[in-house]
Amino acid sequence: MLTAEAAIERTFEDYQRLSGNRENIRACQIHVKVSHDGLLLTDSKRAKFFRKHYASDQISYCGYHQSAPITNSNNSGMKIIGIVSKKSASNTCVLLTTEDLKSSDDLIKYITMVNILLI
Repeated sequence: MLTAEAAIERTFEDYQRLSGNRENIRACQIHVKVSHDGLLLTDSKRAKFFRKHYASDQISYCGYHQSAPITNSNNSGMKIIGIVSKKSASNTCVLLTTEDLKSSDDLIKYITMVNILLI
């Protein structure tokens, strides 16, 4: 079972392998809400999912992927954020991308702060 940065790296490698076939990869804009209850991801257009909730005590790690930023269709750089969640027998890792570095820094700091308060 991979954790922390290793889980993010493995998920990114899987993404790269699948992205060779663009039909398998569909990007979608999501709304991210972080609270003491946990992390709520909402896809308002329901392109991939409707809503996913990760309880605060399930989130084990949140950080940037250490590779170079990927580029979007405008060739502007995007940072990759990985969120690792503990499930019963394994971990789940979600990759998010953003162009807004300030909001991504705030997201990582807040998730980390909430997890520290729960320990």
